Amino acid sequence: MLRNDEDDSVRIAPLFDQGVSLLFSTYGNEKLLEETDVMRDFPVNNYIGSKSLEYNLSLIPKGYDLQIWKLKKEDQDYIFSGIKHVLSEGHRNKIWEMIWKRWCFFEQVRNQEK
Repeated sequence: MLRNDEDDSVRIAPLFDQGVSLLFSTYGNEKLLEETDVMRDFPVNNYIGSKSLEYNLSLIPKGYDLQIWKLKKEDQDYIFSGIKHVLSEGHRNKIWEMIWKRWCFFEQVRNQEK
């Protein structure tokens, strides 16, 4: 979130990538891509709490409504529409694997009793 003190408003911050997300560090190296553990707790750039995605999930109170659309397997085509010429099929598949497995993990964590 970005805050504007002049008019006391907030807005969603634009997404940014400094090469640490969505497997950019494996670009052009199919062997490294294949070996990547998509569930590894990669360091992240954010202002939530820490550089750990998993730890940051624990900071969200149980029952807090994040108002997130439920991800479905059919969403893969929509998410990757228009970028087939930008990323290899291997990268698209691995990125989808990362998104899907992390979504499933997120749902599992959010549904557990604290």
